Amino acid sequence: GKGPHFLWQLATDETGAQIFGSGGGTPLITTVFLNGFEVAVAVLPGGYGAAATPGACARPTDVTTYASGYKPRASVRCYAAPSSKLARSLTIVRLDNGKILRTFRRDPAEVPKLRDNNLVTTAALDSPLTGQPVPFPSEVGAVADRIFIGDQDGALWRVTLAGAPADWKMDLFFDTFPGDGTFLHGPNDGQPIVTPPIISVDAIGNLTVAVSTGDQEALASPPGTVNYVWSLTEKPNAARTKFDAVPNWHLDFKDSDSGVRVIGTMALFSSVLYFAAMDTPDTASLGACAQGVGRVYGMHYLDPNGSATAGKGGEVQPGFKDTLGATDYIPAADILGSTSAEAFFGGVSIGQQPVCENPGTGGDDEYFKYGAHYALGTPTGGKFTLFVSTGSTVPNPTRPDITAVNQGNSQAVAVEIPNPAVVTRVDSWAAIVE
Repeated sequence: GKGPHFLWQLATDETGAQIFGSGGGTPLITTVFLNGFEVAVAVLPGGYGAAATPGACARPTDVTTYASGYKPRASVRCYAAPSSKLARSLTIVRLDNGKILRTFRRDPAEVPKLRDNNLVTTAALDSPLTGQPVPFPSEVGAVADRIFIGDQDGALWRVTLAGAPADWKMDLFFDTFPGDGTFLHGPNDGQPIVTPPIISVDAIGNLTVAVSTGDQEALASPPGTVNYVWSLTEKPNAARTKFDAVPNWHLDFKDSDSGVRVIGTMALFSSVLYFAAMDTPDTASLGACAQGVGRVYGMHYLDPNGSATAGKGGEVQPGFKDTLGATDYIPAADILGSTSAEAFFGGVSIGQQPVCENPGTGGDDEYFKYGAHYALGTPTGGKFTLFVSTGSTVPNPTRPDITAVNQGNSQAVAVEIPNPAVVTRVDSWAAIVE
C-alpha cells in the first residue's frame, strides 16, 4: 500500500537480551563510507541507566591523557546496575535495515551475542552516554569521519570512523571536569553533557569543539554545583601519534555563580559562540515556584577573554556586556527591562530577516517599446538576529538593539548581531564586446 512503512526496531539482540539502557538517548542520522559506498546510518547512544551508586570507581587505564592541568579524573561515579552498564554504549546501525555495524562497550561480555558475532569494539566508557551525538563534517549528505558525544559525568568522547567498522575507534576526547592542576575535581563533581557539542574549524582547518555541561531537566541545581563551557581545538600531540584536545578557554560557573548552567543548544555564527544560561532559583525569598534568572552570552569561539586559564570564557563581543559593563553577559534586566527573578530563557537561535528590494523608477522599454521597464532598485540586506526565547515580549526600552518578536505561540526577543564578513574571490575573467 501507499504511505510510510515500518522498517525496523532495535532494542534487543536476536536472543531477546536488552542491549541499551533503561532510558533512551537522542539518536543521530548521518552518512559513513562503507565498502566503497556512502551508507546512511543511525548512531544510537546507550541512554540513561539506574542512578549512580555511592563511591568512586576507577577509570580504565587506557583513557586519553592530556598536558598537566587538564588530565581527566582518575575515577568517576559508580554505575554498577545492569541498565547502567548497558547505557555505557554507542551503537551504529544501517538506517535502511537496522543491521548493527558496530557497538562500543566497556565490557563485550555485557552483550555476549553481539560479542560472539564480532560486532563489539572495546572502549573505555565509564558513564552512561546521555548526550546527543554530533558528526563531523555535519553538512547534509557529507560523509562523517568523526562523531562526538558527551556522557552523564561530563566526559566528551570521540569516535573515529576510519576504515572498516572493525577498525573504528572510540576514545576519551576531553574530561570537562579535569582532575589536576587548578581544577582537582573529584569523582562526584561531574555534571552531564546533554546539549550537542558545536563543531567547527579554525583558520587553518583544525577541528574545534565547543561543549557545555549541565542538567537540562531540573530547574534547580544542588548547592555547590559547578558547570563549564569549554572551547577546544583538536591538534596532534608532540609525537604526532594522535590528536588531543587542546583548550582555548573555559567559562566556569562556580563560587558566586554556583548552580548556573547553559540552557538549550548553543549557536556558533561568524566566529561568535552564543548561548543562554540560567542561575539557581532563589527559592528562599521567591518560594517553590522560582525558576531562576536568565542571561545571554556572546563570546569569540577561540580567542580567550584575558588569560586562557582564567575561567572567564572567550573574548566578549560588542553588545554582550550588561548596560553598566559589570558582567560579561546580557542579564535578564537588560533584555526585559525588569529585575524580575522570573525571566526564564529557553535557549538561542540565529535567523536572518528577508532581503528587501526597493522598486526602481519606471519608464518605456527603450528596445521593444512594449509596456513599462523598471530599473533595478536598491536592495536592503536582511539583518542577522539572535533570537532568545523569553516568555515575554517586553524588551528593555534602553536597549534599541533588542526588539520583541512572536515566534508562533512562543514569545521571544531579537538581539541584533553584526553581519558576517564576506570574502570576494575572483573565479574567472571574461571580455564582453558589443
